[in-house]
Amino acid sequence: MRTRAILRSKSGLVGLIAVVVIAVAAVLAPVVARHDPFEQNLRASLGPAGRQHWMGTDDLGRDTFARVLFGARVSLMIGAGAVGLGLLVGVPLGLASGYFGGTFDAVAMRIADLLLAFPRILMAILIVAVYGVGINSLLVAIAVPDIPIFARLARASTLSIIQLDYVAAGRALGASDTRIMARHVLPNLVGPVTVQATFSVAAAILIAGGLSFLGLGVRPPTPEWGSMLAQARTYMRTAPHLITYPGLALAATVLGINLLGDALRQAYDPRFRGRLGGA
Repeated sequence: MRTRAILRSKSGLVGLIAVVVIAVAAVLAPVVARHDPFEQNLRASLGPAGRQHWMGTDDLGRDTFARVLFGARVSLMIGAGAVGLGLLVGVPLGLASGYFGGTFDAVAMRIADLLLAFPRILMAILIVAVYGVGINSLLVAIAVPDIPIFARLARASTLSIIQLDYVAAGRALGASDTRIMARHVLPNLVGPVTVQATFSVAAAILIAGGLSFLGLGVRPPTPEWGSMLAQARTYMRTAPHLITYPGLALAATVLGINLLGDALRQAYDPRFRGRLGGA
């Protein structure tokens, strides 16, 4: 039912198509790309788009099309991996906090408030500065700010769910807290958590690109959209294709994910369901 609602939404359908196309291109990058993204050919450096190189070449003669495709793999992996890590830590924390309450809830939420007080990009920079530059530290740097977001979302939903009659009935029948949380509370968190995770993936890809642009993310020569944009700054006038294609790929991916996330929110939230047909 919700899938049909998403498909009826024009913006949701556009977002879904964009995400699927980019994801498939990333998975099939070794098949689709005609050149090795690391192969250098200085005689063809800064070449324009043509039959041999569909998106031209960079300053080292590497094929831009291949690097954009393989960059999609890196960017999507970082976005999904970081959000998955934040979700795996934040949701159980928020679930336990909302269900049990008390001192644990108070301490956990104060820590969450402290983490939320820092801008995400600033916290990511601080974490990378401590643990060093690399994909692993980048995943942690992006995941940590997501933990309090998912924790607060799970807690708020849990506080509403545990007031419902079927939860009280489960307690009256002697069901354990673990069983109630696993069978009655957790399944009802899927909707809001999925929506938030979708938006968080888009934000994570942007943050990863920003950190790589600043030299704090993925290290060259690994293709990643942010690092490709950073390397292309010098050649903005002489070879604008170097900044155009990675920039368009990044923008299309983030826009597509956000459109899909908005459609998911409309499908899961009753307050937005009336807007699905005209979205």
